[in-house]
Amino acid sequence: QRTAIILTPDSSGGERVAGAFQSAYQSRGGQILTVQQYPDAPSKLYTQNVQNALASAQGRASMVFLAASPSQARLMHPLIEAQATGLPVYATSHIFSGRLDPSKDNDLDGIIYTEIPWVMENLQGGVLNSTSFPRMYALGMDAFLIAKNLPSIARNPNAQVEGKTGNIHLAGNRQVQRSLMFATFANGLPQALGQ
Repeated sequence: QRTAIILTPDSSGGERVAGAFQSAYQSRGGQILTVQQYPDAPSKLYTQNVQNALASAQGRASMVFLAASPSQARLMHPLIEAQATGLPVYATSHIFSGRLDPSKDNDLDGIIYTEIPWVMENLQGGVLNSTSFPRMYALGMDAFLIAKNLPSIARNPNAQVEGKTGNIHLAGNRQVQRSLMFATFANGLPQALGQ
């Protein structure tokens, strides 16, 4: 999938996410066909924004990168599906609130997004619904894990630890990096796709 459409909110946060995706995608040989901004607040203009993005790509897009909150994604994804059936849609973990709500999230079915292991491990049993900030909770656990394992990670360039936010390792520039897993929605529920 080497040709992409980016749909992003018209906000500074949307611009940062779109810029980061564009930079990473192009550095790996991808081509951005169009970047379409949409209103940050839910709007009737979403239909026109999706139509403009698809028209601008002239049928050459092999994927859509959707930078969106859960409420935005629930509105945008059905519009993309209706106008470009089968076009894969990718997103960040921002599309999932961390709260199970299949009746609303069934509009997200089929979107592929990045997720942390701790969220996927705790989908059942109400743990996510009782934790105010599940991803921050996992980050705190990994901060402790990194501090505890930093000497061994620093000595071995291939070493990594399985954290709650992903597989953690030190990059060549001594920065801590992590690899996330992929997930999708099926019947309004997140499902792991693996690494």
